[in-house]
Amino acid sequence: VFDEVFDGSGCGEESIRVFFHSFTSKCCASLFQKMIAPPTSLEDIRTATQIYQRLGMGPAIASTDCTHIPLGNCPHNFRITCTGKSGKPTLSYSLSCSHQRKIYHVSAGFAGSKNDKHISKMDSFITAVGSESIYRNFEWRMDVTETTTEQRSGVFLICDGGYHKWGHMIC
Repeated sequence: VFDEVFDGSGCGEESIRVFFHSFTSKCCASLFQKMIAPPTSLEDIRTATQIYQRLGMGPAIASTDCTHIPLGNCPHNFRITCTGKSGKPTLSYSLSCSHQRKIYHVSAGFAGSKNDKHISKMDSFITAVGSESIYRNFEWRMDVTETTTEQRSGVFLICDGGYHKWGHMIC
């Protein structure tokens, strides 16, 4: 909240508001595409799944979940649409990140009344992991017994129980 920043910084509330919006738009335009990107090559996927395989979780590529951001001054016209189970209006974003805390994907914002199942159908990264050949054909070895392994293919996302029971979504 801009007036709280004013209390701590001594800068004018309007100056802080203008700076925040200017900084945010420039930051998003220049840094977002450089910093937030899913693995797109076999080497990137191998690196992303390596830690999960060492932990015994197979070829998990990332963890994914939706996070709700409160809309303190939500316009009245959007209040019902943006109000979900929390009872307060929010925007929900689907995020996917690696075990090393690298963010692979952030979706566009959705009304807070939309649940994980609805949002996952619209999330381009979740859809890509289930359909694109680079993810579906990624080969890895699974320990069947202490002495034998089998070749398998495909990666998956780790999620909570609120998602679809798709083959590429493991809760």
